[in-house]
Amino acid sequence: MLHCVSLYPCPADKLRLNQLEDLIDIAQDHAVGLSDHFNGILSGPLAFMKGARVFEKHVSLDRSQKGTDHSFSLEPNGFFKFCRDIKRTPLMLDRGTPSDGSEPVFKKLGKKVVAKVEIKAGDRFNESNIVGRINGKEGMEIRDVGQVLGRVAKSDICAGDNVHLSDVLEA
Repeated sequence: MLHCVSLYPCPADKLRLNQLEDLIDIAQDHAVGLSDHFNGILSGPLAFMKGARVFEKHVSLDRSQKGTDHSFSLEPNGFFKFCRDIKRTPLMLDRGTPSDGSEPVFKKLGKKVVAKVEIKAGDRFNESNIVGRINGKEGMEIRDVGQVLGRVAKSDICAGDNVHLSDVLEA
C-alpha cells in the first residue's frame, strides 16, 4: 500500500508523510510505501523513518523534456542519491554502542579535564575551577568529569594542568 499525493510536483508542505503511520495500522502485515512526486530526495529517507519500505519515484533522463512528470523527476544521479540515502537512513538511526573514546580523533582532539585556575590542596572541584579543553595530553576525559566534581583535591594543581583521578582524595 503506497501513500501518494497527486500533485505534480508535490510541495513539501503537502507531502503529509505522517499518514504513513495510519497506513501501517491499516495494512498490518503488508508493506507500506511512498508513491513520491516530491521534487527532491529528502522525502525517501523521511518516509523510511515513518515506516515506508517500498518507494516509487519518477525518473527522467532529461528534466527539460516536455510533459507533466519530467520537471519534478530525478535524473539518474539524483535517483542514485535517493536510493543511497534511503539505505543509509537505518544506519543513522541505529543506537549502536556509545563511543569508548578509543577512536583516533578522541585521542588527538578529545577534551580533557583541566584546571581552569590554580587549585589548592583541599579545594573542591567544581564548575568554577575545572574546564574541558583539547590539549593532546594524557588525562581524564571530560565525559568522566563526574568522578571529580564535588570531591577534594589531594594536592595543588596549576592552572592549565590536566586533572587526574589520582589528584582526588579518596571519599
